[in-house]
Amino acid sequence: MESSDGFGLSGVLFEPEGRRAPSLVIWFHGIHLQFCEPEYAAIGRAVAARGTAFLSVNTRGRDFGVWMRGRSGLKLAGSGWELLQECTADIEGWLRFAKAEGYDRLILAGHGFGGSKIVYHLSEHHEPAVRGVILASCASIIRDTLRPELSARAKAMVAEGRGMDLLPWGTRPGIMTSTVSAQVHVARERLRHDLYGDGQQPPALTRIRVPVLAWFGEQEVTPERDANRFLESTAQNLTASPMVNIKLLPGASYLYTGAEAVVAREILRWVGRISRT
Repeated sequence: MESSDGFGLSGVLFEPEGRRAPSLVIWFHGIHLQFCEPEYAAIGRAVAARGTAFLSVNTRGRDFGVWMRGRSGLKLAGSGWELLQECTADIEGWLRFAKAEGYDRLILAGHGFGGSKIVYHLSEHHEPAVRGVILASCASIIRDTLRPELSARAKAMVAEGRGMDLLPWGTRPGIMTSTVSAQVHVARERLRHDLYGDGQQPPALTRIRVPVLAWFGEQEVTPERDANRFLESTAQNLTASPMVNIKLLPGASYLYTGAEAVVAREILRWVGRISRT
């Protein structure tokens, strides 16, 4: 598949055997991950076996660093160099692919930072084919984890022409600690009011007008990671959504290892609820 700005992206489509699925779930990976994670494949197979198609896809934020090939040449991407605003080109490409495959009832599911990309895109673009959203372990839609004290350093590096250079390790803390380029840090600061809101603009979640399911795994709840608060904040901000459901998934961690069947059941239940509305 090709993004709308001309870069190649990979994915895998799971479809029910011997029949046409009425709905397609498009699953966007989390930070440092990619479409072919074994947990994603297991979830996709389980969902397809129950009659719903499942498309697990790459974005330009896959892995930590990757060279993308496109019509205009090479581009350094991956989670260390990905600019959030460019996610729209990836999502547009996958929506175009889904349409070409004959699917016009879509549910967009984002794991971790993948959920923030979906919210950012849908808050800026009306997509009639998208009937619902799933935010899977998506704390990044509530708060940015990039260390704010590095803002001045990042701006200085960009001004010096070193925007592609990486900031110190730990600039992006969390379950999978890493860093980002100075350019990414500066761009995120500019976009923060679009995603999280400020005194003049509400957060992007308030502009989502389709049903939303948001979950975290029970094993993600720790003193340092208040998943219940993240869920409550998400629900409170979804003021334009006609239906909101939040929950903790039993036995699930951030990567869903060993809990793939639990995740698949929740996806199928949500698809069923949306289909009845």
